[in-house]
Amino acid sequence: MIRAGYKAWLLHLLKNGTPFLVSFFLLLIGLFPVRVSFLTQLHMPLVFISLFYWIIFRPDLLPPVVVFLLGVCSDLFYQNPLGLHAFSFLLFYLVVKSQRRFLTSRSFSFLWSAFVVFLIPLFIVEWLLASLLFMHFLSFWTMIGQAVLVIGVFPLVAGVCAWLYRRFLEVDE
Repeated sequence: MIRAGYKAWLLHLLKNGTPFLVSFFLLLIGLFPVRVSFLTQLHMPLVFISLFYWIIFRPDLLPPVVVFLLGVCSDLFYQNPLGLHAFSFLLFYLVVKSQRRFLTSRSFSFLWSAFVVFLIPLFIVEWLLASLLFMHFLSFWTMIGQAVLVIGVFPLVAGVCAWLYRRFLEVDE
């Protein structure tokens, strides 16, 4: 009897933690650099794709405090000034959440375009903040390369998020 209750509790925790677990996993994957011929190394901040998807379709499972904690983890993992990604993630959260009603019933290509529209200004703001905090201009081309890579893999990562949503979370609504 106790084991059945424990199993149900664990299943409930895993289902409700899916957006966080996927985002954290993508944060970890982004730590591995990608080599591009004209740039030395790029890190792909794939977590933005996950944040975008879950903020639109299940914001109740990804509250701002979780987004903030993901940002702090990102700062620690990437050895950035503490608060840089936490601020970026929360800013991204606020912008996407403010447009959630407009985005929920749109086509995939529209969501991909909206992701680009939200991501590019955010990356520029993050680049400027990081340049200020490091007291010199960071490579603009690295930021452009990261944006292009993240935008390019959006269909794959968003597709996995959509599959997880349909498989595990859609019936909860």
